[in-house]
Amino acid sequence: MNDDDDAADYRVLMRRPGFLVRRLRQIHLALFAEECAAFELTPVQYGIMTAIRQQPGLDQMRLGEQVRIDHATIADVLARLEKTRSGDAPAGRRAGTNGV
Repeated sequence: MNDDDDAADYRVLMRRPGFLVRRLRQIHLALFAEECAAFELTPVQYGIMTAIRQQPGLDQMRLGEQVRIDHATIADVLARLEKTRSGDAPAGRRAGTNGV
């Protein structure tokens, strides 16, 4: 293959929505990691914390619905966020509210 073939292949890829969406996600994650490195947060954790801040008192089920995460994952992420809090009392669990 030569450079012209490589350029033609790339142009074909640039017309495919799936390729573009994947590249957008890669770029988004790289920018997020760069900007939020000091906070040691993942995009999922950030989304959860944003939802909690904007809608205080959400229970885990509704929080999961808001951020489109299943209840097993939301419980795990909340547990990890609670562990990172220094000296605070744990937030509400299943039936309770989240105060991460």
